This record gives sequence, C-alpha cells and structure tokens, in this order.
Amino acid sequence: MVQPSEYIVFVDESGTPVTHKPDLGFPIFSLQFVLVRKDVYAHQIVPELIAFKLKHHGSDSTILHGKNIDAKDGEFRMLQDSAVFREYVSDLDKIIAKAQMQLFSAYFLHHEVAALSSLTVHPYAYFMHVLLNEIEAKIAKEGVKTVCRVVVESRKSSDAEMQAAYESYKLAFRSDRVEFELEFAEKSKNVLGLQVADLVAKPIAWYCLDPTKPGQEWPTVSTKVSCMLNLSAQIPFRLGRSPLL
Repeated sequence: MVQPSEYIVFVDESGTPVTHKPDLGFPIFSLQFVLVRKDVYAHQIVPELIAFKLKHHGSDSTILHGKNIDAKDGEFRMLQDSAVFREYVSDLDKIIAKAQMQLFSAYFLHHEVAALSSLTVHPYAYFMHVLLNEIEAKIAKEGVKTVCRVVVESRKSSDAEMQAAYESYKLAFRSDRVEFELEFAEKSKNVLGLQVADLVAKPIAWYCLDPTKPGQEWPTVSTKVSCMLNLSAQIPFRLGRSPLL
C-alpha cells in the first residue's frame, strides 16, 4: 500500500540553462530543492511567513521574491528606507534560520562546460535525476512505499522542459520506496514554500560562483544545505550523452 510522504519538496532555479554562450553577468545555472516535513511547513514555516507579511506589508497577499526585494520597488518600495530594510531582512533571516528544512542543490558554471552548444540533454533532466535520488535516500521508510509531492513554479516557457525532465527521471528511476509527483503551481497561488525556495536560490548561486564573496544571506542559508553538487564536469554535458541511461 502506498502512503503519502511526511515530506514535501519545493523547487526553484537560478541563472540560465544556456545552450549557446555563457551569461557573462551571471554565468551559472542551479536548481534548488527545498525538502521539509509537512507538519513543520504547516505549523512553523507558513504561520511565521504569514506573520512576517502582515507585519511588513499589512497583508499576506504579497508574494516574496528575492529580485523584487533587492530592487526595493513596487510592494517593496518601503525598503528604500535603510532602517526598514535592515529590520526586514533581519526578520526574514530569522525565519530561514529557524526553519527545519534541508536544501539540495545542483549547478553548473557556464565557463566550465566544454561545449555549451553541443548539449543534447537539458540540465533539468540530469539535475532532477541526481537531486531526487539524494532526497529519496533521505526520506525513504523501510518496508513502506510513499508518494512525495514536488512543487515547481509554473513559468510556461520552461514547464515543458521540466515536465520532460520529470518523465525522463521516471523512466530511468524505479523505486519501491518513494514515488515523486510533480505539481506546477502558478505564482498567483502564493505558495509560501516556493517563495522560500526563491529566497534561498540566489544566495546559493552566488556562493557557487565565488565562495570568497558570499552574500549576506549565505551564513544562514548555508546551515540548511544538505547537498550542493557542482556538475559542470560531468560527462553527459560534454559528450551529449544521456545521463539517464
């Protein structure tokens, strides 16, 4: 009998999965999987983020997005006040620090991949294969098969690529312990787990780009990292061979 997993996974990406030339401004592609127990998510993370939004935005309808926070515009224009900004990021940092979650990350650096133009396997497929295997080893229960939901933000342009990656993963990976279900959620649904994934994605990517210059969020985010894999040198990227066979 298959049982619902005690865990849920939220996914976000950072950077560009280029196929022709490096992005000189941000030459990385990384995929982050946030693993959290459902009870922790429901009773700790969600209530604290809602309280945070009510305190700083006056409503829980605001969607937290790292790029908008950095830009300090729109719903985040109040952050142009340095004192308000310090309190805002401090409160957010405390929530991330307290959150009982694990981060699984895989990335490749554009300049370390031998021939970007020859890639025939999309990074999504390989990264998903590697990271879900890592997560499966963490959450599997002896003698019981469970179903774990993997929630991804719907971005229309990349949904098909993510779905294809997931289907490739399912064909290549058979487990009698954990089955993963993929769910696409629109940003408008205001899924707090996806917002957490977004908030930790950029700090991880910046650290991977240059460990000597981590962002201010890295000390806290780093304590949640369970797995961070540089897959730049993996043969499938350089030879265009499927890593799932």
